Amino acid sequence: MHTLSDAELLNELENHFAQTRLAMEELSAANASLIAMNEKLKDSEALKSNFLSNIRNEINNPLSSIMLLASRIQWGLEEGHPLGQAAAVIHEEAQNLNFQLNNFIAAADLEAGDCSASLEEVDVGTILQNTADTFVTPLARKQLHLSLPKEPAGSLVFFTDAAILALILANLVDNAIKFSNKGETIAIMATCTEAMLTLTVQDTGIGIAQEDQQRIFDRFEQIERGSTRTHRGHGLGLSIVKALVELLNGTITITSSTGKGTGIAVSLPKPEFTNEVDIFAEDGNLFIFGDHTEK
Repeated sequence: MHTLSDAELLNELENHFAQTRLAMEELSAANASLIAMNEKLKDSEALKSNFLSNIRNEINNPLSSIMLLASRIQWGLEEGHPLGQAAAVIHEEAQNLNFQLNNFIAAADLEAGDCSASLEEVDVGTILQNTADTFVTPLARKQLHLSLPKEPAGSLVFFTDAAILALILANLVDNAIKFSNKGETIAIMATCTEAMLTLTVQDTGIGIAQEDQQRIFDRFEQIERGSTRTHRGHGLGLSIVKALVELLNGTITITSSTGKGTGIAVSLPKPEFTNEVDIFAEDGNLFIFGDHTEK
């Protein structure tokens, strides 16, 4: 076995230290690069958040004005007047656009991790009625009946996020309308206890095959594909519903079979930790309107 001389040992140590210094310098450079990249990502996320915030204000406000003016035109004219019919179309299309905008913004916020719940005591019954009022026109177009829970006013009160709950319900109702046959009934059922809120939207439409029931919650996933599609939509709505339900620590279940309708139930637990409970919301001050998301 060769024994290193003092000079050889020193040379080996110097080489080892030199390699260590080089590795440390490379590590330091890589760390600096990562820090710079992280700062750019933060700037990019901040820019996107500001952009989305501006989009909300710059589009939602004009849309609200358009819908209000269109409604006033309708109210001021006799039924069947051509101008009133045109105003009705404008009002409905503005509602549709606003609904799509809310979905896209929610999807972007969820993707960026910027979506959070603002918890308050919510009148669920008011949200249900507001949703029914929103979908009057698409329901009438297909001669559908929407039934609501019969509970007395003020009996469905739960601690949750009003805006998120409204968006969840709007997407479920919109989806049920799309896949219901003319003249059928869509039922919204609700049970509310201190510990749990469960909302179920049940239709008697075309139903969903067993093998398709999980993938309908995937983003941009649609049961119908290609040029033969008979329903409008982008396959985003139910993926947003699933993500928002999970944000509220809830669960979503589906019961369906081909030709026998679909029931989608959302169960939301009472938050484990809440702040003040004297905050009260009826509808979350969020405009929710019925364009078409997909099963």
